[in-house]
Amino acid sequence: MVYVFRRDLAEIKAYAKQHKISLSQLAREALKIRMSKDSDQYINGLNDGLDLGMEEIRKSNWAQMTFPSGKTFAELICEELERKKHGLRNTGKGKRSTQKAERNPEGSDPSLDEAN
Repeated sequence: MVYVFRRDLAEIKAYAKQHKISLSQLAREALKIRMSKDSDQYINGLNDGLDLGMEEIRKSNWAQMTFPSGKTFAELICEELERKKHGLRNTGKGKRSTQKAERNPEGSDPSLDEAN
């Protein structure tokens, strides 16, 4: 049994239906991918996308505006993106909220639905 956020359930069900697989199969595959040694493929793909985005930002005329610090808008944005990439590479994952959802008196999380 897997619990997912209600806001995600419709999208997950639609994906499973479109690909003609059960929700259980989708969950199994997701867990296998996440636990595999190749799970860094997601992070690598994300970082590749960030690299392409930074390349476009650096080429943009609008991003050449210089601030009093002497840095361009492109430099400031790209430095921040590089810091995010560095954090992803070191931890193998992005920063995620660890805050637990509030539970209702019956003990079930009102923002979660069972996906089975």
